[in-house]
Amino acid sequence: MTLQGLSTAKACGLAAYGCVLWGAAALTVRHAGPACYNTDLGKTLMMVAAVPGSYILVRSVDKLFPLSSKERLAAVTLVTASALIMDGLAVTGFPSIYENESLKAKNVDLARSIARDGTGWVFFGAGVGLAIALVIS
Repeated sequence: MTLQGLSTAKACGLAAYGCVLWGAAALTVRHAGPACYNTDLGKTLMMVAAVPGSYILVRSVDKLFPLSSKERLAAVTLVTASALIMDGLAVTGFPSIYENESLKAKNVDLARSIARDGTGWVFFGAGVGLAIALVIS
C-alpha cells in the first residue's frame, strides 16, 4: 500500500514524527507559555518565530525521510495531520497538558488563556508549514 507514493514504512515514520513534533510544541506551550504568551508582544514574536521554525521543520522532514519533490507535500501533510490529530485530542480530552502547573496554582484563568493562545500557535505553525511545503514542492 502506498500513500501518494510513500511506502507504508515511510508513512508510519512520518506519522510518528508528527506526534513527536506535537509533543515538543505542547511542552513549549506548557513551559515557555507564561513568558511567551503573557503580552501582546510575546504573542506576536511567537507567531513571527513560527514562520522560520516551520520552514526548518519542513526541511527536517526532507533530511530525515529522503523525499522526491513529488512526495514532499504528501509527507508534510501526513506529519501535520498526525500532529493536529494529537493536538485536537489533547485540547478536547486533556487540556491541562498545555497549562503550566505553577501558573495554574496562582491564576487558573491566566493559565487557561495562555494554553489557548499556545494551541492557536500550534495550529498557525501547522498552516504555515503546509503553505511552505506547497510552495517548495
